[in-house]
Amino acid sequence: MIRSSLQDLKVYLDDDLIYEKKFGKSIMQPYASSWHFITLPSQSDSKILSIELSSPYASMSGRVNEVYYGTAVMHYKYLINHLWHQII
Repeated sequence: MIRSSLQDLKVYLDDDLIYEKKFGKSIMQPYASSWHFITLPSQSDSKILSIELSSPYASMSGRVNEVYYGTAVMHYKYLINHLWHQII
């Protein structure tokens, strides 16, 4: 799980693109701060995981937020425990 802040996101495993999210393509997809749940394929051991973030906003260029590794349940539990006041 990774949080992007006003950024597009690409995730590669070795040289294979496994996840991509682009914002700003339309008025219905504005740039925002978002949590991304990325499932790594089985047999990804010993492969290189690369994360590419890009933003049209200079203040967000080069910014890397938290990256978490674990199960989906662990991630949801973290978000609920730490961000519940923003959800409700």
